[in-house]
Amino acid sequence: MSKNLILSSFLLFSTSLFGASHMLVIGGGGEPNKSTTIFDYELKNASNFVQRSNWQTKITFNGGHSETEKIAQQFASKSSGRNTSFTPESYEALISEYERKMQSGQIKSGDQILLMISSHGSERVGNQKTHYISTTDNHKQGVSNYRTLDGSSTVSLDRLERLTQLAESKGIKLGILDFSCHSGVTQKLANKNTCVISSTGPEHYSWGGTNSTFAAKFTESMRSGRSLEDVFLEAVKNKRDTGYPMISSPIGQEIQETMYPLISPYLHDTRSDLTRNKMKDYYNERYAKDRCENLNSDFDNLINFTYDIENIASTANYKKLRNLLTEYNGLQQGIVQNVKLMNARQDLNKKENYCNTMSSTSLRYCMSFSPLEILNMEFDQMISLLNRQLSSARSTERDSINARLTIYNNLKQKKTQLLRDQGLKTAKDFWDKSTHLRNTQSLANDIATESQKAYVNTYQTIRKEEGSTGPCADIRL
Repeated sequence: MSKNLILSSFLLFSTSLFGASHMLVIGGGGEPNKSTTIFDYELKNASNFVQRSNWQTKITFNGGHSETEKIAQQFASKSSGRNTSFTPESYEALISEYERKMQSGQIKSGDQILLMISSHGSERVGNQKTHYISTTDNHKQGVSNYRTLDGSSTVSLDRLERLTQLAESKGIKLGILDFSCHSGVTQKLANKNTCVISSTGPEHYSWGGTNSTFAAKFTESMRSGRSLEDVFLEAVKNKRDTGYPMISSPIGQEIQETMYPLISPYLHDTRSDLTRNKMKDYYNERYAKDRCENLNSDFDNLINFTYDIENIASTANYKKLRNLLTEYNGLQQGIVQNVKLMNARQDLNKKENYCNTMSSTSLRYCMSFSPLEILNMEFDQMISLLNRQLSSARSTERDSINARLTIYNNLKQKKTQLLRDQGLKTAKDFWDKSTHLRNTQSLANDIATESQKAYVNTYQTIRKEEGSTGPCADIRL
């Protein structure tokens, strides 16, 4: 029998066994104006997979990046379709279309849907269940804040909850792959028919733009007949970044609920302002002032956890992981001492009023800022902006602008004083000093690599003893 005939027979068998399979890809938003995006690796891999498979496809991805558009169109051509720009309107239209297909029986019990999300993702805010992801509007500018997605239009993945409810009630298997930053929050969409895989935890960035990220390794490992669970474990084992991938299987949830809160601080690093600011806020919020005992107890619990899982997988040895954690913990002690020192000198949470009297009206114009907010402000930019506004302002607006100018000039002097009090030249020097001038990227990467081994070893040992259940094991590529 020829290889082609064997492959065709297998695909027919897969269709009859697992029902119809639908793969949807959305995202590509928030990128600046250039020909490529950081999402091209996983998009190309997903396109290669569907070209070899019998999956029916649909894509709404990107909009404005020529090389990325070519890859997206290759994916779309599998179903003789076309790619559309990922906008709030196309997002709503696509999700609504598949809800109607599920309700009408066009997609029925036993069928499976795989939704791949590859875009920038925000931290969860307010009453959200999940988080926002970037669409392709305003692509020339791109995201300016990767925690809030400022500079990009967005949609909420809370919109997918109805899709997961229909999958559960109709007996349809649904897989959601969220490859965006802070995607661990999307785990909340899981149910008995929905498997959710996230490229990182709720508090951390995901990474793109290379072939070594979790998203790239996951899509590279997609093969017909493999379960989402199998692909997930292989990708976790082979990725090389500081993200913390998650899966909504019972075993995954059990490990993650214990391990992620403990390992989370050790995945932060100071490679750039992007990661330094997230790390800084984490320590300011968790270990500032009189809560250093949290740091010590968290470290002890994590070390004990490595011994516990070492006993689960009898051949495992996590001595290297413990040594790396001990080295990082030494840096943490220095970080916390510096945070405490700065808090002792300045109450960073206490806000002060800064006022100026408007000359022609004798009204007081006041603004409130904390010392930390003052340290983080770029006053030259603010003052320049106000001067430009003043040059074209109406007479009724000039007093207000002048009042703000006076305040910002005074605050600029206050920032200089605060920096001098701390013995610093710039605001970020404080954080650089608190890490003992050590770039923590390589250390965090090594910890991520070793903790991934521990995760996979523990997962596979438990699976061998207890077996796998649920949609993450049932959904087959």
